[in-house]
Amino acid sequence: MVQDDASSWFASQEQQIQDFEAPPAPEAEPLNPEPDYDPDRPFGGAPTVTDEDVRNVTNMRLAQQPTAELIVGVMDVVLPLALVLLIKGTDKDDIKLEPDERETLVTAWAGWLGDKNIQASPGVVLLIAIVTVYGGKIVAAVADRRRRDELAALRAQLEEQQAENARLQQQLAFARRKEEQSHD
Repeated sequence: MVQDDASSWFASQEQQIQDFEAPPAPEAEPLNPEPDYDPDRPFGGAPTVTDEDVRNVTNMRLAQQPTAELIVGVMDVVLPLALVLLIKGTDKDDIKLEPDERETLVTAWAGWLGDKNIQASPGVVLLIAIVTVYGGKIVAAVADRRRRDELAALRAQLEEQQAENARLQQQLAFARRKEEQSHD
C-alpha cells in the first residue's frame, strides 16, 4: 500500500479517535429547596397572596384596558379588510366582531398585557390608532377603486357586445329583406 500525505493524515486521525477517552461526567449538585420554603406553611411554603397583590394585579389589568381596546380595534379593522381582499365576495361587516366577542377579546388582551407587564406609551398608542384608522381607510379605498375599475371594464365590454349585437341584428334584418325580395 502506498503511503502518501493524505493517507498518513487519515491514519493519524483514526488513531486519535480510537485513543479518545471521554472525560468523567461532572457530579450533580444536590437540589436545594427554594429559599423561602417553609414546611410549616400550607402547600409546602407557597407564598401567601396579600390583598395588596390582588389590587396590584387588578390595577395592572385595568391600566391595560385602553391598550387592549386599541389592539382589538386594530384587529377588528385589519383582519376583516385582509379577509375581504383574500376572499372575493365577502362583506367585511359579516366578519367584524360582535360586541360580546369584542369584550371577550379586550378582557383577554388586558389580562395578557397585565401579566406580561407590557406598557405602551400614549404616543405609541396614538400612532397605532392613526395608522389603524387611516390604514384601514386606504385599504378600503384601494379595494373600492379596484372594484370600480372592474365594473367600468365590464360595462365597456357589455356596450361592445350590445353594439355587436345591434350590428348583427341589422345584418339579419337586411338579409331577411333581401330574401323576401328574391322570393317575390
